[in-house]
Amino acid sequence: MADRFSSLLFRSSLAGCLLGFVAAVYRLAGLAGFAGVLGSNVCVAAAFAAAAVFFLYAFFAGLRQTDRLGRALGLAILAIIAIETLLSLAPPSARVTKAPIAYSYNPMLLDMLYAPWTLWNMQFVAKFVHALFGYLTGLSLYAYLSRRMNAIYGLLGFLFFVSIPVVLRLSHWADVDLGVAFYSTATLLCLLRWREEKDSGSWLLLAALSAGFAAATQPNGLVAAGLSAFLFLITSLQEPRRGFARMAAEIALFAAAGALACLPWLAQNRLQAATSFFLPWAGFAGLETLTKGALFHGESWWRIAALPLRIFFIGRDDDPHNFAGVLSPLLLVFLPWAFKGKWLGEKRLLIGFTLLYFGHALWVMELRARYLLPVVPPLVALAVYGVFNAYLSIKRPAYLFAGLIFFAALHGLYLWRYFAGSVPLG
Repeated sequence: MADRFSSLLFRSSLAGCLLGFVAAVYRLAGLAGFAGVLGSNVCVAAAFAAAAVFFLYAFFAGLRQTDRLGRALGLAILAIIAIETLLSLAPPSARVTKAPIAYSYNPMLLDMLYAPWTLWNMQFVAKFVHALFGYLTGLSLYAYLSRRMNAIYGLLGFLFFVSIPVVLRLSHWADVDLGVAFYSTATLLCLLRWREEKDSGSWLLLAALSAGFAAATQPNGLVAAGLSAFLFLITSLQEPRRGFARMAAEIALFAAAGALACLPWLAQNRLQAATSFFLPWAGFAGLETLTKGALFHGESWWRIAALPLRIFFIGRDDDPHNFAGVLSPLLLVFLPWAFKGKWLGEKRLLIGFTLLYFGHALWVMELRARYLLPVVPPLVALAVYGVFNAYLSIKRPAYLFAGLIFFAALHGLYLWRYFAGSVPLG
């Protein structure tokens, strides 16, 4: 059973890396003037179709091997996917704001996967591509949590992730945030598997490639990749008995594979500007989030101090003052129970990545819900650990079930209101 879920995690991460590889090659082809060639575009379309078929096959295969509760959770996930599909088929209505920034210097990995569909006047398929990265993230969480506990908790983690309001909204947008979430999650989960099987370089290679693809997708993916590399170094140095030569080889492999995944983006910047690999991208106002709250919105000190908690409770779509998106208190309420029982080392790495990334976002980035997506999957995994431990220790599980039903209703209400407001059938 454990081997089956380990294989599923490997294949899910590999599917995402193959999509990243195809996108990177397409970018190099574009620099050489072959972006409009039919063969290049057909290869990108075929890669997306293969990844989509893999996801559907793996998901339904998992449902066939679970019980009634697992199938109920699977049906809830399928209902969300069906609703997101209808929303994706609606005409585009998102607003686009263009600032005087040299956008060509941004990492653009997922944009390469959208290019053929734009060329063929099938822009709605680009929304499916973005959604697929979200579903692959859920599948990776399913594989990891099922291996640690069982398939019920794996499906619960999948459902938690895809039902978070900000994920629901982004799953029918042709954006890039779900791509960053997938690649940062694949990096973390593959590193956790590498901690168990350090004699196998395949997990380390997948982690390194995923980190590089995260950096090639969006600027905050570079932050996620850097933090993942830092955690990799800590993990590697915790076992000095393995020898300096072995550790140096692993560090070199991680750095080389990660850099290779970023190479098309770095090469473009170097060729076009001839000055630097890393050129300014779409930045922020230059003021930290805390300073903005005090100067622009007149917030009191206690509201500023409570900012790390407020983002999970009072987010609002399209309102920059309220994080321009909606997360969920579900990501926090089960944390007190998460750090019990087994696998404490893995849990510390997950929360360590979350705190480091959140701290960077708090001080450097403009705090938007979608910019925090790389920390959502680790928090989902910890929330499921919390549910598992609470179920084992609580005397009246009915209270736990009532809490889960409450959050399901809360997320369902958000989706219902959003669907009704969008009127996709109309």
